[in-house]
Amino acid sequence: MSNASGKPSTVWLKGEGPVKELNAAGAITPGHLVLKGSGNTLTVLGSAAETPVYVALEQDTVGKDIDAAYASGDRVPYAVAQPGDEFYGLLAANATAVVVGSLLQAGAGGTVALRTTTNRIIGTALEAVDNSANGSAVRLRWEAI
Repeated sequence: MSNASGKPSTVWLKGEGPVKELNAAGAITPGHLVLKGSGNTLTVLGSAAETPVYVALEQDTVGKDIDAAYASGDRVPYAVAQPGDEFYGLLAANATAVVVGSLLQAGAGGTVALRTTTNRIIGTALEAVDNSANGSAVRLRWEAI
């Protein structure tokens, strides 16, 4: 589904994997990679972690869009990414440019980034985005591996 600008209006573009919910332990934006933290809560994933790939989703059932951030204590739905799932996630601020097919890893602050030689591959880019001169994360279509 797309909005008037032609950009996706949902984080989870394609897939049928499980969706779960936990309370946020801090601010989370739909599209962030998240991690189960202490106290059975969700936190934003740090970079290059060796964990299952969980992606925070928007709460469209209550009118929230992909830019509506969650606050600490909010209930957050998240997808358990499966190979082939497609997401409209977040590319790291000041990230090296990616092209279609670039291998991705977990980046800083719940984002994805171009994979380095030593970090776990979590997906591939489905579009080219150059965010190398931008101090903020931007949206990127990517596919889980």
